[in-house]
Amino acid sequence: MNIDGIQNFQQWRTQARQLLQQHIPPTDVHWSDAQQAQLNFASPTVTTASPSPNSDKRIQVPSHFIKLAKAAACYRDDSRWPLMYRLLWRLTHGEPHVLQLVTDPEVKRLRHMGQAVRRDIHKMHAFVRFKKQRVAGEDWYVAWFEPSHLIVPDSADFFVRRFNTMNWSILTPDACAHWNQHKLRITAGTDKPLETHQSDDMDDYWQQYYTHIFNPSRLKIQAMQSEMPKKYWHNLPEASLINELSQASGKRTQAMLAQPANDPNRLRNKSAKLRDQQDKLRQKHLT
Repeated sequence: MNIDGIQNFQQWRTQARQLLQQHIPPTDVHWSDAQQAQLNFASPTVTTASPSPNSDKRIQVPSHFIKLAKAAACYRDDSRWPLMYRLLWRLTHGEPHVLQLVTDPEVKRLRHMGQAVRRDIHKMHAFVRFKKQRVAGEDWYVAWFEPSHLIVPDSADFFVRRFNTMNWSILTPDACAHWNQHKLRITAGTDKPLETHQSDDMDDYWQQYYTHIFNPSRLKIQAMQSEMPKKYWHNLPEASLINELSQASGKRTQAMLAQPANDPNRLRNKSAKLRDQQDKLRQKHLT
């Protein structure tokens, strides 16, 4: 049986339920191995099994599997669909505790997919940088991001909550999210627009903020690149300062050590100044 056009967890779940109800084992199912687009605005082509007399029978699976499968469904690899169905079949056909077998190759693979997607979502939350534009007489904030996986629909709600009072668009090659302070729309992916190459006032604020939080005495290049991988640098305005600040870190550290002990009042004033700068940066996003 050929299954084509599955693009998200809900579609896979519906199809997998039908296959289980028909008692069709994984070896008899061929999931399309062609890379599917993240969003297809035409109806997907799905070859379904014929109705079963037991089609209303409820299939019980652990909530932990549902959570893992939802994350893995965003992984950029078509092997996720057959892998998820094989594990679902095992869970419902004599191996209810298979997810506890952490050394099982299929369990390890599913966990890896879920972890990679969650990490990618975390990086998107951290590294989206908006640039202010005027669209139809209104301020509109536009950001370009290049995710490793197909995470835009699952990440958009975070930005709706955080930037609820501004108009924004997050553009990616896979899909785009748009918020007009009333409704969230997900549209097809796009190429990087020219406007996102240009600097604006927001870039200056990010560079000032990064300069103030950069601590040369705690610089660890590998740890920094783990948290801020180089693949994101070309879209981060503050990344242009990394090499300069890193190269000067030795001299800045020596200068810090040569200074007399800090006055507590001076430290409090410095912390207050930093908080003010952070507040200005947030307000700049919201005005």
